[in-house]
Amino acid sequence: MVPSTRYLIIGASTLAAVVNAGPWSLPKGYHRFAPRTEGFNWGACPGSSDSTRECSQFEVPLDWANHSAGKATLAVARFKATKQPKLGTLFFNPGGPSGSGVANVLSEASEIFSAMSGGQYDIVSESTIRLYW
Repeated sequence: MVPSTRYLIIGASTLAAVVNAGPWSLPKGYHRFAPRTEGFNWGACPGSSDSTRECSQFEVPLDWANHSAGKATLAVARFKATKQPKLGTLFFNPGGPSGSGVANVLSEASEIFSAMSGGQYDIVSESTIRLYW
């Protein structure tokens, strides 16, 4: 068998297996980890009059397996795209354990990220340490 024919048969067989695979259901309890559906209420960042940066906050459970354990409020910030058309959002995570993505978005770092990405993306990050303001 010619090598290209062999690869064609393997590829076609793999494609057929994927196409014919039936849908599966999520494991029990998986719904707890579904993405949030509501948007952020973006507004001016506290203590800032800069219109290129916006802030918001969101709540997360302290214990995903036990929602009665309470919630924590975390901060999120974005540097808005500077060019049109906007192509989407780049999420920046500074790592940790003590890095604050909000501090980076509110600093010149977000301008550098924006320039490196062509200015057509919102730059968004969060503070996983505490509510930033």
